[in-house]
Amino acid sequence: MAQEVVSRIRILEQEITELKNAKRRRENEAESSKTPTGGDDDHDHDQDQDQDQDRTSSVSSQEVKEMELWLKLEEERRSLKEKIREYKKQEIELQKQTLTDMGSVELVSEKAEAAEEGTDYYGTLHEFLDPWKDIATEGREDGEKTLWEWIRQLDQSNEEERLVFDSMKAVAVDLGMELSRRIVWYFLQFTNAEPKEIKERTKKLEQTVRCVSLEEEDSIVTERFVSVIKSVDRGIRIPKQNLEEVKDKKRKRAAEEPASEVRYGERDDYIFGSIFSMVLFLEAAFCSPCFSVMLEKEDLMALGEFLRESFKEKMSKLSWDMKPESSKDQNAERNELKEMFDLMIKEIWNKFDSLPGADQ
Repeated sequence: MAQEVVSRIRILEQEITELKNAKRRRENEAESSKTPTGGDDDHDHDQDQDQDQDRTSSVSSQEVKEMELWLKLEEERRSLKEKIREYKKQEIELQKQTLTDMGSVELVSEKAEAAEEGTDYYGTLHEFLDPWKDIATEGREDGEKTLWEWIRQLDQSNEEERLVFDSMKAVAVDLGMELSRRIVWYFLQFTNAEPKEIKERTKKLEQTVRCVSLEEEDSIVTERFVSVIKSVDRGIRIPKQNLEEVKDKKRKRAAEEPASEVRYGERDDYIFGSIFSMVLFLEAAFCSPCFSVMLEKEDLMALGEFLRESFKEKMSKLSWDMKPESSKDQNAERNELKEMFDLMIKEIWNKFDSLPGADQ
């Protein structure tokens, strides 16, 4: 519906422009007709005056009709623009309410007893996501775009629009980095674990995050988190080791190692569910097609502030559950890893404005 209104506004603006051009042409013609011809004959002069009067009368009548049409078109355009403003307001409020009401998914570990009860880890994720994916599908079919798709259309050669673009990118980058640090804190608890356990845990979280993509391909949000998780896996499992040596060890262990039996407790489930829910928050905020028209610059800035505040409120409930014990966090190895991962996180998230897959 909003797209139809936008199309109608464009047609009206074209018609108004045509009326302006027609008026400008008449004024130029009238100016040209006033140019003296150099004749002295009184009869010809009187005849020219009569023709000018007839022409003026005809033009005046036409101008009146065009002015009436002009006013009518302008009134319709103003009315439709007001309707568009209402659409924007409704879409913003709906998105805010949706993100505010977003709950957290409660995950259940893949245990034999859980399977017997009919629970399923990834099944729970997909069931939780189904309504969100339906919304994304319907929005895309209706021609709607994601918040980030609209932001990318801002004219960055315009100073004001560039400021809005940079501000909204900063929101996505700051929030993504904050959650990425929580992910790092979780995995730093396993620096003394066997490589296969670290690999199993990072692989499971990677698959968990990939589930969040609301459309078919990895989104610009989920792709960043997957990059972070893969970097953490490599950084903790194989620090200071030659990659070729690691590959050789992998080949030798492949036939010898039994299947991984990493056990996940309630705390692990809670943390994975929390990460999943916060990734979904950012996915829904930036990558769900729910906006039919470009928002006003001031609306974008206000929405950015809302996202910061809402994210901060939700994260405040998760922070302490995702930090390693302070006594262990002081050792040199973890401090070194934290510094390395912090630089890596900044590098990954500063590429947020690139298209998905561009940095792979």
